Amino acid sequence: MKVLGFPFRQVGELLRNMSLSGTSGNVCAWGIYVILCLIPVAVLIALIARKKAKKIDFCLIPIAIAEAAALYLSVNPLLIGDWDMYTKPLVDADMRIATIGASFYSLLMCYLVLRFCIKLLKGSREETFRQIVRLCVLAFVAILVFAVFDVIEFADTVKKMPKTDTADRAFAVWKGTFSAITQLGLAVTLLLTGLIVRRYRIDGATEANEKRVRKFTVFCIVAIVLYLLGVAAFNVGQLLCINRLLSFDISLILPVSELVVIAFIPAALHMMRETREVKEENSLYI
Repeated sequence: MKVLGFPFRQVGELLRNMSLSGTSGNVCAWGIYVILCLIPVAVLIALIARKKAKKIDFCLIPIAIAEAAALYLSVNPLLIGDWDMYTKPLVDADMRIATIGASFYSLLMCYLVLRFCIKLLKGSREETFRQIVRLCVLAFVAILVFAVFDVIEFADTVKKMPKTDTADRAFAVWKGTFSAITQLGLAVTLLLTGLIVRRYRIDGATEANEKRVRKFTVFCIVAIVLYLLGVAAFNVGQLLCINRLLSFDISLILPVSELVVIAFIPAALHMMRETREVKEENSLYI
């Protein structure tokens, strides 16, 4: 929830405090608000000036409007939701701002994914590999950021749990640790993918790159098996201690996306091998 509310909560609190400080503070708050809202428009103007703008980039204009609404609601989160008879919000401010952030990030991700797909479809081989490497690096950074926020939120949750519930605390610690390890494993997998694609873009279909891809395949398979075994161990442990637990959480993991990636790797290996054989035949022929 904290990661979804970042940085809207911090910016909202800053602008609210500035606005309440007086007339000059209110003017400064509105100035900062306008500047922040114009960031997507500035990006669009920069793309047009560099002649790199595409039709999809004009979606930055409605994204700027959505950002303006999100920032305004972050400054005044009580405008969202209902109030009860005692004039207390039924949903706290953190949940409200997290909802605002999730809505805005959903629109932003739609634009980024569409732009990435268009560049992949219309780009050259070199540009395609470069975009894949960038995507892997950005996903690596994003997952690490999410992992840090998850660890912070998990630590707060464990601190608030009663010390008498030792079994629940133990399973909460195990779940949080396991989640952090799996996120780190996913980040490492994406980073390795980017490095392999970058090496293939530079060196081409060499025997050394083929060996790297084979080792990466083994790494992916081992990671998925360990992940599923960890989830199974957690569920079995809850089953054995269910009478001592005040709350429990059963998880069923279906790693469909990971399996699709692993299924694609043999095809990539086959294409690399064929490309290398064709190059060797052409060299012999010449």
